[in-house]
Amino acid sequence: MRLVSGELIKLESLAEQDTFVHKCHPAIKIIVTFLFIIISVSGGRYQLASPIALLAYPWLLSTLSATPLKILHQRFIWALPFPVFAGIANLIFEQAPLYTLGGISISYGLVSLIVLVLKTYLTVIAVLLLLATTRWQDIFAVCERCHIPQIFCQTLTLIYRYLAVLTDEAWRMYHSYLLRAPRKKAIHFKDMGTFCGQLILRSFDRASRLYAAMKCRGWNSSSSVASKQPLVFSDLVYLFCSLCAVIVLTAIF
Repeated sequence: MRLVSGELIKLESLAEQDTFVHKCHPAIKIIVTFLFIIISVSGGRYQLASPIALLAYPWLLSTLSATPLKILHQRFIWALPFPVFAGIANLIFEQAPLYTLGGISISYGLVSLIVLVLKTYLTVIAVLLLLATTRWQDIFAVCERCHIPQIFCQTLTLIYRYLAVLTDEAWRMYHSYLLRAPRKKAIHFKDMGTFCGQLILRSFDRASRLYAAMKCRGWNSSSSVASKQPLVFSDLVYLFCSLCAVIVLTAIF
């Protein structure tokens, strides 16, 4: 639980850096990410060259934004089982050889599995790079300007903002439980219901105090989640260069 809280803070701290990518307008970065995901998943299930070529874009973007790929890969591991388990069936039903390298036959099923993993990698890394270079409130400010319901944007913003507070509360309760039961290494199953119930009650109490503090500081339902950022010429240059790079990589390979 403490690890989850630390990971959220680490990802949020990356969005506060002062690089060229971080300074770009959030709407431009959202558009580039959305189009990159569409291009990444639009290829055929046996087209291996295109996803491999598109790997250059997120790796270059991580370098320009000073975002460590190690942190992004640690989060991608959580999504890796989904494409792997989804593509295992292809190894069984598509055993016809597609390529032969050094006398080793590579089946259609293996190629489709690799392509599925690469497409998942590209989409997940693209979203993580967006979160690592754009503040959460700026993303939802763009959503509000796109006429997405304000209550929806504010609810998700508050959930993200105070998720770390909830994990810290759960960690304190977990630590207190272990102090009262030193011979146990985890919460016993028979105590799980009481633990979850107490966590819900403490969360309601903490949420009430947080809401009262926000009201005292002038917050209301019409408060914007972020200040408006003007669109400048450099943002259009970033949009043009990013789309050209992705299209060229896709067209060549």
